[in-house]
Amino acid sequence: MLLSTVKAQTAKIDTSVYTEVEQLPEFPGGTKKLKEYISNIIKKAPLKDQPSGLVIITFVIERNGSVTNTHVTKELTAETDSLAVDIVKRSPKWKPAQQNGQTVRCLYSVPVSFGKGNDMPVAVKEIKER
Repeated sequence: MLLSTVKAQTAKIDTSVYTEVEQLPEFPGGTKKLKEYISNIIKKAPLKDQPSGLVIITFVIERNGSVTNTHVTKELTAETDSLAVDIVKRSPKWKPAQQNGQTVRCLYSVPVSFGKGNDMPVAVKEIKER
């Protein structure tokens, strides 16, 4: 019996994390659905205090659309910071970023607004960091 070996071809995979891309990552359904997703969780969260302010969460959208490397870049309280991180970590897979026609890893930030007096319970917009 002859044993044959198959050479595995190793493809070079770009592991860079992009901060600027031609096409940004997108939450399923777009920004409006992201606002709804975050708002629904915050409304159900049993927050001890009713803090007012902004938490900014920065994370990487991977090439498969999953969220990794989540961390707080602007703090409010330990409780709100933890909730905001948890919300982002549990989000469904995103449509990944594109650069030069290729799917790439991308750094992304989402501000989450807490408290009364805001027109919307959650304000979400892209923050470009340079």
